[in-house]
Amino acid sequence: NIFLTPADQSMIRAEQITLQEGNFPWQLIIVLDCADLSRVGVMQEENADLFYALPIVNIDHHAGNDYFGKVNLVDMTATATAEILVSLLESLGREKTLLDEDVATDLLTGIISDTGSFQNSNTTPKSFTVAAQLVASGARQQEIIRQLFKTKSLSTLRIWGKALANLQDEREYRFAWSSVNEEEIKSAGALPEETSGVIDELIKSASDVDFVLLLSDRNGSVHGSLRASQRNFDVSKIAEAFGGGGHPAAASFEMPNSSLATTQSDIIRQVKQQQPKQLTSERPVDQRTQIDQK
Repeated sequence: NIFLTPADQSMIRAEQITLQEGNFPWQLIIVLDCADLSRVGVMQEENADLFYALPIVNIDHHAGNDYFGKVNLVDMTATATAEILVSLLESLGREKTLLDEDVATDLLTGIISDTGSFQNSNTTPKSFTVAAQLVASGARQQEIIRQLFKTKSLSTLRIWGKALANLQDEREYRFAWSSVNEEEIKSAGALPEETSGVIDELIKSASDVDFVLLLSDRNGSVHGSLRASQRNFDVSKIAEAFGGGGHPAAASFEMPNSSLATTQSDIIRQVKQQQPKQLTSERPVDQRTQIDQK
């Protein structure tokens, strides 16, 4: 009940009072794992007024975060946003634990995904500590591994085969790259998003390079994914040159309204310009090659 009691009762009449719903039924927006609001995509574009009117809590671990939130919880030392959420849920759940088996499984999935099951160079001692804590809380680690790494559709395997067959070695510039165009994606019966996992397979196989680049046609745009194979190499700098970003070890970019047919050669040329040419004799010998020769 709302009571209005003006000093002069004649100043207000019942017919002057109307009721209407507020603009939005929500009070808060929480944005996870996004360096800037453009990463929210269609949700932000179609609800611009919503994002303008409501306070935003920004939780992220990317070095290039824009700090666009009313509250910004950004930890650049964390390997994954899920790692930050573990500490947050611990603080919020002092009276009653919030880390049940399902929540722990979700958060461990985020950490395993971002670290490539602890194979990527961004893995830290804290990654293992938090992962152990989540397993102790009931996280189903083997189920995560099975779903992320051991379960692939035939269409995914076919498109991965295309990407591996198209692999190019830019030996003088110390990087390898591949591409999958729209026609190849369609012929494999795959979705554009199914190319995402192959970049991690490429980086496991490519030796003696600084990074690997995968280009793909994706819904009227060209998508580029980069992974560093050397701990001291920052692929986010390359992504930034194309309007993208990410981590030193993993980054991406998007070129809207374009296709590989018209942009691929220009992209590779620009990457070479950023990557100084190396003399073959200056490159360290691959230890596996030494073993094979012996």
